[in-house]
Amino acid sequence: MMLLTQLLILTAIFPATSFHPPSLHETSSSSQLVTSRPHLGLGRGHATSTGYGIETTDYVIEKVCTKARALDVKVFRGFSISAAEYILEQRCIGNEVSQTMAIDYLMKNYNENGQYMMENSDLLLQYEREDYFIAIYNGTDAVCGLSMARQNGLAGLVSAQLRRQPPLIVGPSQDGTPSILVLPSSVPIPSSHLYVANMRVGDNMQRRGIGMALLSCIRDYVNTLGEENIPLVLSVDNDNIGAIRLYEKFGFEYLERNSDWGTMILIS
Repeated sequence: MMLLTQLLILTAIFPATSFHPPSLHETSSSSQLVTSRPHLGLGRGHATSTGYGIETTDYVIEKVCTKARALDVKVFRGFSISAAEYILEQRCIGNEVSQTMAIDYLMKNYNENGQYMMENSDLLLQYEREDYFIAIYNGTDAVCGLSMARQNGLAGLVSAQLRRQPPLIVGPSQDGTPSILVLPSSVPIPSSHLYVANMRVGDNMQRRGIGMALLSCIRDYVNTLGEENIPLVLSVDNDNIGAIRLYEKFGFEYLERNSDWGTMILIS
């Protein structure tokens, strides 16, 4: 029933499209992203490598660099309705809203590059930019594709934040906005580290190598930041066994651990 409802919404807004409404990203910047998207050289199965990104027969890994894709991230995380849903809401009350107007309204605190703009000047000095890397489904399974239509094919994501200020700012972003909660750590955290958070893969896209591909993308990304030996740091709940196995398989080791969660580190 949920898939049917999504299909009806998308059909009402995009009658001439399939389950990936292309007009949501038909800006000049996103078109360039699609045609010349950088690729990293790791993938699952029949992966193809062309430089900075990961492309397989099932998905493509890309960095969020448009406001429209940043909205897809919020929809996937459950923090926003989609542009199509907003347009339909407005149409029901007699208002005609364009794609661009819908995205601008829903993402009013984001710039055109998809970056959150901190409004509180007191917190601005503490905040460091959070970049998102996402897996986009490009397979041929119509049911699988339809299940991800709300977020325009987004199947998984992870965020990365270069932090130069100790102590470690613990915890992923909440409600789609970055966390400024500072908790003390009993173990020294390097003042320059890449904090990895918000790792998530859609239920119907798990066990396809997306988690490893996203982490590989982060590892390659850190090497482009112009600083040497920046470690990757993350926190994970002790009951999240699947995530712990993934991180350990990738090479992360525990830096500290308490009864509820642990901090893990990977020296790149």
